Amino acid sequence: MFKPNTFESHFLGLGWIYVITGLMIALITMIVAGISALTPDFPPGVLGVVFVLVIAFGTEIKCGVGLLSKKPWARSVALGFGGFLLLVGVVSLFEVKIFPAVVELTLGAYSLWVMLRPGAAEAWLKYAPKTDPSVTSV
Repeated sequence: MFKPNTFESHFLGLGWIYVITGLMIALITMIVAGISALTPDFPPGVLGVVFVLVIAFGTEIKCGVGLLSKKPWARSVALGFGGFLLLVGVVSLFEVKIFPAVVELTLGAYSLWVMLRPGAAEAWLKYAPKTDPSVTSV
């Protein structure tokens, strides 16, 4: 039974947030790449932006799926990605991109809050299996 405001509910919520925002970034990437491919004067910086976005949405979706499927490595990735988003959000504030900065700051702060709260590490050990069942020993 789902209980609100528990560690498990925050782990699941963060997983879904990562999957949904990752899919949104993937959609934006496809739109940007499609529009720039149709223009006769292909801007040289677009490929770099598309490359960074592909890495971002790939990592974000993988982290979200890991949190939802209770993978042992997902907490470490969520901590790293949350810190990265917080840093990118602060840098974005100086670039006058207010909406992306607020989203990145909020998601980064929420990720770190969920994963670094007192008792979160112990709750994660109970939530996620000790070993990955998809890995078989030889």
